Amino acid sequence: MLEVASASIGSTINFNEDNKPESKFYETLFLGAIAGFGVMVGFSNGISLAKKKDEKAFNKGLMMLNERPNMPQMETGARLAVRALGWGSLWAFAGVGLVSGSIWCLSGAKDLKDFRQKMGQLLPSVPRNNPPQGRTEFESFRDLFNYLAEESDTSKQKLKNPENTVQEVD
Repeated sequence: MLEVASASIGSTINFNEDNKPESKFYETLFLGAIAGFGVMVGFSNGISLAKKKDEKAFNKGLMMLNERPNMPQMETGARLAVRALGWGSLWAFAGVGLVSGSIWCLSGAKDLKDFRQKMGQLLPSVPRNNPPQGRTEFESFRDLFNYLAEESDTSKQKLKNPENTVQEVD
């Protein structure tokens, strides 16, 4: 295994025997950029469709308009959405933190290694699939979905007729 040090960044990239980097950084960066672009396009498409459908209501949702002088000014839709997202995120993180902390305290663990060992003894182990029992390589999504449909049909037939098992045909 070769190591190349980058002087400007100060990090190392490991290369295997085929002279390909072992890091999945660029693949992850590419997929993240594609996902971010998709979210941005979807959001902007939704905003533009909402504006095209009813421009007056769209503009009313973005600005505080005082149409009724005797009533207090209402919060804009965008500000309400941001506030709801903030409170929802706070409650989600607090809830997960509370549940995780409670489980940690109830387990009596002193550190993370101790907690991992106690949970490993308490929870069922995940069975290893080595060597794989089914197919692992597919030429296309259609091939994958056809395989999944065949496996589903085979398992349904095994449940209906447990004494007559169906032989798989490759």
